[in-house]
Amino acid sequence: MDIKHFLLGAAMSMTAVTPVVADELDLQNSTVLFREDFGGNSPSAPLYVSTDTLAGITTLKHQPNFPLATSSYRDYDSYDTGCYDIRKTGFHRSGSTDWYLDFDDHTSDTDPTRGYMMQCDAGTYATTFYTIQIDRLCSDTKLYLSMWGHPVNNSKDTNLKLIVEDLSGNTLSSESVVINHSLNEWQQVGTYFTTPQDETSVIYKIYAEGGNSGNDFALDDIEVRLCKPSVKVSSPSDTVCIGSSFTLTASYDNSDASYIEPLNYTWYENTINTYTLTGWTKVSSGSSLSVTNIASDTYYKVIVSSAGEAAEFNRCNSASENISVLVKQCNSSGCTPSSSTMADTICEGDSYQLGTETYTTEGTHTYLTQRIDGCDSIVTLNLTVLPTSSKTINAKVYYGEEYTENGFDLPAQTSVGTKRYRIKTVNQYGCDSIIRLNLSVVEQAIKIPTVFTPYHKDGKNDTFMRGYEVYIYDRYGNLICHSQNGWDGYYRGELADPGVYIYVLTTRGGSKKKGTIEVYK
Repeated sequence: MDIKHFLLGAAMSMTAVTPVVADELDLQNSTVLFREDFGGNSPSAPLYVSTDTLAGITTLKHQPNFPLATSSYRDYDSYDTGCYDIRKTGFHRSGSTDWYLDFDDHTSDTDPTRGYMMQCDAGTYATTFYTIQIDRLCSDTKLYLSMWGHPVNNSKDTNLKLIVEDLSGNTLSSESVVINHSLNEWQQVGTYFTTPQDETSVIYKIYAEGGNSGNDFALDDIEVRLCKPSVKVSSPSDTVCIGSSFTLTASYDNSDASYIEPLNYTWYENTINTYTLTGWTKVSSGSSLSVTNIASDTYYKVIVSSAGEAAEFNRCNSASENISVLVKQCNSSGCTPSSSTMADTICEGDSYQLGTETYTTEGTHTYLTQRIDGCDSIVTLNLTVLPTSSKTINAKVYYGEEYTENGFDLPAQTSVGTKRYRIKTVNQYGCDSIIRLNLSVVEQAIKIPTVFTPYHKDGKNDTFMRGYEVYIYDRYGNLICHSQNGWDGYYRGELADPGVYIYVLTTRGGSKKKGTIEVYK
């Protein structure tokens, strides 16, 4: 368990979560009763899961490897309901990787070939998208439910709510939490609850706030912990040679007298790494377990109980974490290499990360790594590079006109000259399409009369250039009129004498025009 990672996330970003203090719950000294890590813990497991493994648990549509669509990485019909994928590394949408964060599964965060997570786009509406029933807990017991979350969008936080209910729908706990996008790391959030008297099952729900952005995130390692210390086990490294023998030794801090001394330790083993109650077989009692000639990957757990009390495999007593002991063929001459083939797409200018290698060109690429048994694993990647596109448009509008063509929506233009605009859309391949616009804004030609007849007062040609700013001068240069709405022919309250006058007119584009206008009687 990455405790340092948890404390950093809790201190820096989980402002919506009640702070966890050491005397309330020390995660290093608590017991995991339930964990959902979504599997995929073998390097040989594929990059993503092709079947809907969470049917009945999530309302999101399963979209393996998030297939490309015209305007989004999700299928259009799941835009409102949302979608999810079970995968090892974060998905990058082709053509729009600039707002996606790079990250790997949390369970095995130092090894991108191991461990799945649930990556989600929870849709546009607020919804309870994840619901699971957890059984065989202890009644009337304080527990801690948590999960690890990772942002996907590098500019938007994710707002979730963790809800625990009893089987009758009564709320035992409800906690609003925030997955902080600025940290770009796995962050642990959680809530305390107490199981009701005589009840051993709870319903856990995750509620997403919804919205067109900020609703992209990943989940991993959902846990329920008993607020008691766990059993510590000294063990060999998690990978040993086939045929090895070793000893596991358990110890428990019983300083709070949780159990009656002398303590009883009971050992269980399993062929699968699970925190469910399935597959565990009792193999021994005592503080130590001796294993001889191990032949295959095996998982162990030890449970502590009071003297004279049988430690059944349940979710009441303190227990150890699952102890993974994986085997490898130490004699490399006996290895049989494995191979697998995968296909994927990126957009021109993007890159594809496979293990420690980065690919940017189309074609067939071969990646060589080692399995946990020391044998070669050859991955063949058929990579397709989809084209981006761009075009430049030259257009002209008159002063005061809008431009609403070719994807642009520009308001009425209020100045003349050439202006440049740029928009980014998605082409038919799901990649970036850049459209550049050179917009020339010009003035419409205006007709300026040489004569007007203010004396006639017939509503025809009574005003010179209505709607324009004008200065009117007599032939001696004396200012007769300055108006923002043309000249009505008046000077000092009376109609000006018939004759020729000089005007200076300002167009709507700001240019000046000069000429003569005759007042005709």
